[in-house]
Amino acid sequence: MKKIKLIDLFSGCGGMSLGFQNAGFEIVSAYDNWQPAVEVYGRNFKHPILKKIYQIYP
Repeated sequence: MKKIKLIDLFSGCGGMSLGFQNAGFEIVSAYDNWQPAVEVYGRNFKHPILKKIYQIYP
């Protein structure tokens, strides 16, 4: 069965991402504006974490 893909907005350290991942979803990327959260999230997950959404959509 194909996994449902999603993005995590205002991701913080990744609690929601972890829950979705454990439930079988595929996290495509995450976004947060707070640098400490971005750094922690980046250590916890392999998919991209971006600080500004326009890094993908200029």
